[in-house]
Amino acid sequence: MSEGDTLTHLVECKLSDARPHRALARFAEQWPQALVVQLVRECKAEADIGRLQIRDAAPWLAALDV
Repeated sequence: MSEGDTLTHLVECKLSDARPHRALARFAEQWPQALVVQLVRECKAEADIGRLQIRDAAPWLAALDV
């Protein structure tokens, strides 16, 4: 996601795999200003791993201000 020319969010979507995606972590290093979140549809437990947030997809998406 972005606002103008500024990248604001890095988002990875998964069905059930809550392990941090390797490429997402690499992109997080390239864009330190962006929120980094991995959305999981069948998320058993949310977690914060460094800057990477593992979140239950449905409530996170429902909270987006469109």
